[in-house]
Amino acid sequence: TITVDHGAAYTQNTSLSLNANQKLLVPNGSLTLSGNVIVNNGAILNKGVSGPFAWAPNRAMTISGGGQFNLDTVGGFATPGNNTVTVTGPNSLLNVSDSLGDINVTGSALNVTAGGRAAAGGSFRIEDGTILVDGAGSALATIADPLGADLQPAAAAVMTIAGEHMVAAIKELTIGQGIDPREAGLVAGGGAAGLGAAEIARALGCAKVLLPRTAGALSAFGGQHSDIALEAGRSVVTATDRWDAGAVDAAFAAIEEELAVHGDGLRARGIADQRIDRFVEARYAHQVWSLEIPVGPLASAAQIGAFAEAFHAMHQRVFAVSEPGQRVEVLHAKGRLTAVPAKPPVAPPVGGAADGAQPRTRQAYFAASGAVELSVYAGGSLPRGARLPGPLLVAEPTTTIVVPPNSTLVVTDLGNYLIEVT
Repeated sequence: TITVDHGAAYTQNTSLSLNANQKLLVPNGSLTLSGNVIVNNGAILNKGVSGPFAWAPNRAMTISGGGQFNLDTVGGFATPGNNTVTVTGPNSLLNVSDSLGDINVTGSALNVTAGGRAAAGGSFRIEDGTILVDGAGSALATIADPLGADLQPAAAAVMTIAGEHMVAAIKELTIGQGIDPREAGLVAGGGAAGLGAAEIARALGCAKVLLPRTAGALSAFGGQHSDIALEAGRSVVTATDRWDAGAVDAAFAAIEEELAVHGDGLRARGIADQRIDRFVEARYAHQVWSLEIPVGPLASAAQIGAFAEAFHAMHQRVFAVSEPGQRVEVLHAKGRLTAVPAKPPVAPPVGGAADGAQPRTRQAYFAASGAVELSVYAGGSLPRGARLPGPLLVAEPTTTIVVPPNSTLVVTDLGNYLIEVT
């Protein structure tokens, strides 16, 4: 350990190499470095608040193996030009702790990878230089390091936990409503959907996952082209054994009058394809939970009886219990106006796969199988009808599709992606 204090200056005219827990501490003095700098294997280079820090241009600095370079200066860390700074490996750190201190890359490169970290009390600045920060690795290091784990298993654990949260939410919307997800396919949308959709489907028991080529923009596409729905409702209290036909009819008349105003506005915008559907919220007498039941006219005894039977069937499906013949209460009437705008044609993308397009290879990590070499296909390079076993990746402009082991990728006739999960 070398300590430079009391306003003294430390100048290194050659390369500075700190290794194996060595320390150079300059708490109150100037630090001038003229050569390359290596801070490795738990070594520490500390520069305190007083006195300037200077470094020569055309030099390289490597902070690795848990080494740390800490500056507590208002001026922060600034490269003089054509420098390369690399912070790599767990617990490796370039840190400017002063609240006004910046990390300023001018005509130089800052590379932060493999769990290394760079932090500034002020800001990161760049001018005619590059900053390559492995933000994911840096963030995951805060999880992996305390556990003594490598970054890849830690990343897989994060994906597993995130996937389990999604599985729980989907179960609430399916099993909680009497729907068996094993009888359905999964449609994935969003920029990150392709990363974990296959494993989420596997956990739910779904056999297939459909990922549109534009999965990253699926919500925007839906907002532009999906049907427009507006709802209106009225309170109305009645029951199948004492049906108040007048109150029900009056409620639906008021609802449809309100929705007609909105329909006229949409029709003026050129959306003429419209319909209004009727629903009631109903329950067994004195129960807490109600169900939304689609209905038609409710005037005759036969129509009211058909509504009651539909309620019993829905209650059985959702709650796995029903009481045919019991009185059914209605609490609320609702109408839904659906306006159908013009839809874009459903057609395959223009052009086919690039002739002779070859995948590149890279390493990926799966929790079940560990690190593997796999093929990475560019979006649009696979012909329609192609069928490829996992593991593999497809890199689309708006999403990355992960096909894990024990899964198969199929390119549909419309150029979308279907993952068959086994």
